[in-house]
Formats: sequence, structure tokens, C-alpha cells
Amino acid sequence: MQSVNQWAQRHGVSLQAYQELLAILHPQETAISASGDTSEADVQAKLRVEAPKNGASLWRNNNGATTDETGRLIRFGLGNDSKRLSEVWKSSDLIGITECVSTAPGQRFGVFTAVEVKEPGWTAPKNKRERAQAAFISTVRSMGGIGLFAQSVADYTRIFGK
Repeated sequence: MQSVNQWAQRHGVSLQAYQELLAILHPQETAISASGDTSEADVQAKLRVEAPKNGASLWRNNNGATTDETGRLIRFGLGNDSKRLSEVWKSSDLIGITECVSTAPGQRFGVFTAVEVKEPGWTAPKNKRERAQAAFISTVRSMGGIGLFAQSVADYTRIFGK
């Protein structure tokens, strides 16, 4: 089976253009996932198992803030530099790298990957937090990375043409 990268190269289509086309052709489903996913945690666990089958590694990106024993605020998570930034640009639940093969024989490279996991039945961004998550995904896509909302393994594997 050919990879999305091979197909895109053969047809002169960038991975970003392919992702944008998928977003147009397959907007987020609103029905409960046919795979039996019942929660965001369930979907996330399945995605982390599925990723290596698609040449990717996905890691949990906990994001938030807490105070240490001295009362100092400690922020954690990718891009969580300030409350103000986090309100408009919030990194995804899963961050990783997806392997791609270059047109030069034997050359490989990794593509930044961001997956914001949502519970089955979720619909398009409707609150400030989800719009900030969408802004992060948009940034990833605009720079040639893979970025998506996923409420099932099928949402994720669709970008690989499966």
C-alpha cells in the first residue's frame, strides 16, 4: 500500500494541501464513533497505539499551570508561555513526529504532528478553548506539519489514506 507522502509526491501535491482537502471533504463527524470509543481518554489511548503503524510517534502533552511550594507559578506544556497566549493559542493533546520519505533515495525526515483529541460526538470548535486549540492546529498546518482534531482512530488514519 502506498503512503500519503508517496501519493502526494507522485501527483505534485503538498502534504499540507492534502490535509486541507481532507478537512473540506471530511468535516468532523458528529456521530458516536463506530469503533466503540466512549471517551476522550479511550480515543487518546487508541491513537497512541495506532500511530506507530503509520510511521509516527505521539506523546502526551499535558498543558497547564500550578504553583510550587514557594507559591511561584509554574507553567507546563508546549507553547504555554503565558495565560494570555494560552487563551488564543493552545497546543494539542498529542504531539509527535510522523516519518516521511524523501524523493531522494534513502532519505527520510520527520514531520511535526499535533492531534487534539475530542470525545466521540464532538462538533467543530465552539468555545474559546477549542478556538485556541484550532489556532494551534492551523499554525502547525501552515508550516507544513500534520495537525487535526480527532474523535476516533478513523479521524487520524484518514490522513494516511486508510
